[in-house]
Amino acid sequence: MTTILVPIEGLTVLADRKVGPVAVRPAAEALSDARQGRALGNVEWFDELGAGQGPSAFAAADLDAAIDLVAQAVAIRDDLQLAPR
Repeated sequence: MTTILVPIEGLTVLADRKVGPVAVRPAAEALSDARQGRALGNVEWFDELGAGQGPSAFAAADLDAAIDLVAQAVAIRDDLQLAPR
């Protein structure tokens, strides 16, 4: 399984929280996984974010599941745009 990390600004979590197929993780743990190659993410960019007021949480998701979720969201959006008003 390939895990990707996406920063979440304005959210603080003290421990992993599972929300459907996504795990919301504290930044320190997520960045540790990225540095050790257990998750995909641009570690240098994450470090730059952290130098300022960077995110204190990251969403971690299986890459295939994330792509599927995005495809579903786009399909729903398209359906809503085509629905008669």
